Amino acid sequence: MKPWKYIVVAIDYSEASRAALREAVRIARWNNSSLHVAHVVNYHRKNEDIGEEYSAAITIIRDKAEQKLREITLSEIEDFIDIEYHIMVGHEFREIYQLTQDINADLLVLGSSGSDSKLNRTGVIATKCVRKMPLAVYLVRNTHEDPYEDIIVATDFSETSEKAAMAAAEIAFENNSTLHLAHAYQPAINFANYSHCEMNGTTVPTNHKIKIETTEGYLADLKALLKTSYPNLRIKTALLDQNRVSNALSAYIDEHNAHLTVLGTRGRTALKSILLGTTAEKIIRDCPCSVLAIKPDGFSYKT
Repeated sequence: MKPWKYIVVAIDYSEASRAALREAVRIARWNNSSLHVAHVVNYHRKNEDIGEEYSAAITIIRDKAEQKLREITLSEIEDFIDIEYHIMVGHEFREIYQLTQDINADLLVLGSSGSDSKLNRTGVIATKCVRKMPLAVYLVRNTHEDPYEDIIVATDFSETSEKAAMAAAEIAFENNSTLHLAHAYQPAINFANYSHCEMNGTTVPTNHKIKIETTEGYLADLKALLKTSYPNLRIKTALLDQNRVSNALSAYIDEHNAHLTVLGTRGRTALKSILLGTTAEKIIRDCPCSVLAIKPDGFSYKT
């Protein structure tokens, strides 16, 4: 995996964004990256001619916001790191998107819940960034503490999920973490989500065993691939089946008290995940730990 060289961390002064800042600093250190710390003064202009009074007010707010941004950043940094500060005025998503494009950023880090979000629910701006940003997006929970112990990769063996696994392996290596390669699937008997009679323990016999063995082989191959770059990395594999794929993954995340979940995404402007339907949306919205979303090659978004 290529190192992240240009990292943007968006700060809104919430506890989650402070946790995001700490994690961005750690990633920047081990990647020898340039770190761009950004804050958006939320101001939706109705027209370009805002008047002298408003212009003066915005200048004052920008200066105060930058002063606070520097104070917060420096309070979280123990030694020197290459940092640039950005104070933007306008719509949060558009300003952050434009900054990532201007500096050709590799990674966007932000708190999963903003200052006005409900506890443990992913905020509106964070969700929009995952859906539409054409770069990796790292959502950090306000409960996040480093270093990580358990990192889970949700994989479907696609090219993008392989990229996700490589990114997760790098983070696990730097944190001396255990990496879990998890593939969740819905047994064929449950495809219609039929609920009028008990279906647990019922299987469709045709080729079911072959499918399981093949999938376990894919997990073993992915593990072997990661071991070529990180031979000493602790890697576990898990094949999960349940009525709902999202429930299987959520249960596994909870069971292992994971600190980070990594997944790949598909699509151009919508989060059509590595999983079925709205599964990734649910994982990103409700996941109790931090989430790193890796985008496919060629992903694009136009404002």
